[in-house]
Amino acid sequence: MSEVPVVICGAGPVGLTMSILLSRMGIPTLLVERRESVSTLPRARGIMSRTVEIWSHFGLYPEMTEFSLPPSWCQEFLYLDTLAGELIGAMPSNCMAPDAQQETTAYEFRCAAQDQIDSMLWRCAAAYPLAEIRFSTELVEHSQDDDGVTVTLQQADGSQELVRTSWLVGADGGRSPLREASGITSTGPTALGSFVNKTSAGGQPAVRPRCCGPLPTATSDASSRLTANSGGCVRSCSTRGSTLRRAGPASASSAGCAT
Repeated sequence: MSEVPVVICGAGPVGLTMSILLSRMGIPTLLVERRESVSTLPRARGIMSRTVEIWSHFGLYPEMTEFSLPPSWCQEFLYLDTLAGELIGAMPSNCMAPDAQQETTAYEFRCAAQDQIDSMLWRCAAAYPLAEIRFSTELVEHSQDDDGVTVTLQQADGSQELVRTSWLVGADGGRSPLREASGITSTGPTALGSFVNKTSAGGQPAVRPRCCGPLPTATSDASSRLTANSGGCVRSCSTRGSTLRRAGPASASSAGCAT
């Protein structure tokens, strides 16, 4: 049975950030993720100022800024029946708008697709010798005693391995199976909305969104009812909505990770 001070379950933004932070403090970690890679879907797009500040300490600010939507695109939310339909109404984005947080922080809200964010964080986390990251590895069981936690890891071929750790971090999503298995409950609503990611094989969309600047690389569902900000950052009002992503490569080249 191998031993490591900290095991992290989940290679999303939270798990990868935790790995980086612990590496910077000289603490070895093992991060396991049941998927074959980090997210390949846009998923969540909003990055609050405090998160931007933390990631900037890792030396990631230039890369993050490069693939984020321009700040001027995040000034308001637009409501339309379809992406090319008539404008129903507009709502200020408040804390997401440029300079909205200038009294409390030097860092502004960013809007970027999670596949680009996760790729950036993965490259940064993997650059630290103290961090081990395993994909296609599922944490299937854990047991806790007075001295620590024993976890059972299962590989893609079905083989299993026992790992002993002092700390187990559940970073496996808002509906964390690990948290549920540990009997850790939450209060308040857990599902405030639904998102659908839609991508196309290539080419330009059939319609041009109103007030959204350059054409995004995504197609639209004409029957969907959408909520969008002026930067093409779309939030769906129902599970029939679409999520747009900024035109560009799936991941930007790494700008390095400060130690």
